[in-house]
Amino acid sequence: MNEPMAPGVNLDTLIKYYQAGYDAVRKHSENAYVILSNRLGPADSKELLSFASGLKRVVIDVHYYNLFSDSFNNMNPQQNIDFIYNQRASALTTVTTTNGPLSFVGKSKTRFSAIKTDKFLFLISLVWSTINCISSENNVDC
Repeated sequence: MNEPMAPGVNLDTLIKYYQAGYDAVRKHSENAYVILSNRLGPADSKELLSFASGLKRVVIDVHYYNLFSDSFNNMNPQQNIDFIYNQRASALTTVTTTNGPLSFVGKSKTRFSAIKTDKFLFLISLVWSTINCISSENNVDC
């Protein structure tokens, strides 16, 4: 399920849904990765860790949206990049545990008042790739 919203989607119901999906995938493949999306809204980013840690080849998909928060409206591109390196990288470490499920930033949206250039867009994608590699302790090729 992509972007389940808390509190509308109950955590117990979501875990049952993910377990059924995981079981269905495992009937056909032991090697496929199963992606579990964290709930958006007022939810603990670590709430799927204990469930997912008992499963094999599972990825926790996290989404970060600066776009919908007014606190980012007046930030310039460098301030946004600094926020990603500092706060978002730190947030990723909470869902990336040793010998636990992998984590994946499936979406990230930021609003900039500055003009977006090809060079700048490349830099943002590089920042996210670097954070994903740094945050993974699971020997993922970066």
